[in-house]
Amino acid sequence: MTYFEETIGEYVTSLIEAMDVPVALSEEETGEYPYVTYENDVTPKYTKDGIASYRSATTLRVVSDDFDEAESIADQIMEVFSAVSVTGYALQFDRRERDRSAGVWTISLYYIIMQY
Repeated sequence: MTYFEETIGEYVTSLIEAMDVPVALSEEETGEYPYVTYENDVTPKYTKDGIASYRSATTLRVVSDDFDEAESIADQIMEVFSAVSVTGYALQFDRRERDRSAGVWTISLYYIIMQY
């Protein structure tokens, strides 16, 4: 499972870094606004022979002190993710949520990433 988590993390990071936006696993690793964090909740799919594949509930959070900037970055991420085709993986958009706290906007994008 660790390998799948690392692979998904590297994949997500490479897609977002190509947009020139800082991306990290946690807020503590980031600098100034805007930035993106992500987390993976990986679940193995078992068969009688053992683990057959993995499924990850992946959450991307775009954080900015400017709503339009956060929305633009979230839109770019969705565009890039929808255009991606990787052998062995399937990306499925789940939902988008917006939140504002202390003048900072967080746009959360939820994806299901499956290995097959």
